[in-house]
Amino acid sequence: MPKFFKSKSKSNDRSARRVGSDSSKRSQFYAYSSSNNKRERNSATGSERRQSSAEGDRAKPNSKSRGLKLNLERLSLIAVLILVAGSLVYISTLSTSARVVVEESKKSKLLHSKQEYSDSLEQILSSSMLNKSKITVDTQKIGQQLMDDFPEVNEVNVLIPLAGRRPTVRISTDEVKLVVVSNNEAYGVGKSGKLLVRAKDKPSITDGLPTVVDDSNLGSKLGQNILTSQDVDYILNVIEQLSEKDIKIESITLPRLAAEMHIKPKDQDYIVKFSFLSDYRVAVGQYLALRKKLQAEGITPSEYIDSRVEERIYYK
Repeated sequence: MPKFFKSKSKSNDRSARRVGSDSSKRSQFYAYSSSNNKRERNSATGSERRQSSAEGDRAKPNSKSRGLKLNLERLSLIAVLILVAGSLVYISTLSTSARVVVEESKKSKLLHSKQEYSDSLEQILSSSMLNKSKITVDTQKIGQQLMDDFPEVNEVNVLIPLAGRRPTVRISTDEVKLVVVSNNEAYGVGKSGKLLVRAKDKPSITDGLPTVVDDSNLGSKLGQNILTSQDVDYILNVIEQLSEKDIKIESITLPRLAAEMHIKPKDQDYIVKFSFLSDYRVAVGQYLALRKKLQAEGITPSEYIDSRVEERIYYK
């Protein structure tokens, strides 16, 4: 009996030792697995950190490039705005070299050349900074200054271009129709009745024109109106009417009396009085009728024939 129990005890001891050994192995395995899991987790965490760091490093250059691109876009926009503003300022300025257009008829003779008008306009435009801007330019003042420089200029239109810088100036000029002698000086008088030029300065223009002597001393300054345009028309029409009847004129005088003209026919001792207030056709018509009647009767007036009043005529 004792041997049986003893052997059983040994068997139990061996079993216990095997169980202990298995438990120890399992503990070691669990510890090893846990250690491996920790290393794997630490390794994964390190990889993720390295990846995040790498991505952050890659994001930094991208952020810099985006900032650089944004700055370039801003600079480009500013440059465009400056260019547009500069273009607008440039377009709003005016050149001092104007394009001159002179309106003239084929028979008219210019007292001054287009180049002379252009030179004067350039001086006028250059005389003030206000004339160099479309916003501040005074076109009426420019026209008046040009008319002051050239008495024959009676109308000036200054055209300002929208896109270009060179203004266009249209000039309308008066034409010399008569020569008026006032204060011992001969002047070319335009259709407007204005003294335009001294006859000695432009003999090619004043030669052959009717001459009127001013006894009333109406004026002798260039640019001054010595007659009205209606008076000039009256004189020219009377001359034409008499010329059609082959009546030559020796002299035409403007007396001191207002609105009156005296004409002395050639080879006659009398003068014919006309009034600018009458109808020239009636005045000339009744003079021609009386002249014919007197010639038929053999009567020659010694002083005058007065045709100033319509439908009434006198002679002496």
